Amino acid sequence: MKKLLILLFFSLACSIAVAKDIKLIVPLAPGGSSDKVARVVENHFANSKYTFTVEYRLGAGGVVAFDHLATVKNETVFLVGSVSLVASPLAGQDIKYHVAQDFILVDYIGAEPMIMVVRNDGAVSNFKDFERVSKNQLMPVGMSGIGTTNGLAATIIARGNKNIDQIPYKGLSPILNDLLGGSIKWTVDSDLTLSGFIESNKIRPIAVISTNRLKKYPTVPTLLEVGIDDLGLRRWHVLIANRAADPEIVSFTRQKLSEASVRAEFQNFGFETQPVDLATFFQREALKIKRIMGNIKSNP
Repeated sequence: MKKLLILLFFSLACSIAVAKDIKLIVPLAPGGSSDKVARVVENHFANSKYTFTVEYRLGAGGVVAFDHLATVKNETVFLVGSVSLVASPLAGQDIKYHVAQDFILVDYIGAEPMIMVVRNDGAVSNFKDFERVSKNQLMPVGMSGIGTTNGLAATIIARGNKNIDQIPYKGLSPILNDLLGGSIKWTVDSDLTLSGFIESNKIRPIAVISTNRLKKYPTVPTLLEVGIDDLGLRRWHVLIANRAADPEIVSFTRQKLSEASVRAEFQNFGFETQPVDLATFFQREALKIKRIMGNIKSNP
């Protein structure tokens, strides 16, 4: 009897240890918005019943990570998803996952505005300068890949301009290195990831993709103000889990993410964090992205 109790105790202890080590996958390179979202989640769960360990699975604008999550069967794994989760299938990429069938939609984290930036070398001071210069010389743009938010944004802004080549990169760091070095001329990303470079005057914001101007940059116009329909594009973040995830862990995670302290931290990032029905949200975003891609194709 004593041996049986010891075995039962050992088995229980092992199951608890496994349950506490929950993987949180980031599908894009370190330093970007998805990474920062994952770190907030990791930090707020540090002393909780379940803890998270961040793991990076990079490639194809997030598709490598999405495909992997769809195959996980015997453990609970979470992932920070963004626009490419919906856009990649619509862009014709070779994917193996289906959002509704393979994933549990855990929580909507929020949406953030994006900023179009150029190197602060005096060649381009505002969006009108950009339009003028791009008519007469090459203006390559750095982006994270097909189906990513900054890739879609760059294509909307380019509007078929043959002088604008989209150069794919693996993450924001090499994009910024080449932007500062002059081999690309502009990029689009979030204030969360670009603000340090803007504040140090290394890069200059010339337009924002947002409903309104940002309080932080009151003189920088929105795309709509410079005559470009942004088609409602926003960079949003969600937390998803594999279909076989433990329901108790998923429920606990949802409850924890709803706490005011967690929401406040995302709001400090500039995220709009209003609650949404995730199933409806994904359907609406798919229609929006189809519209964006249709608009892009009609302006070759």
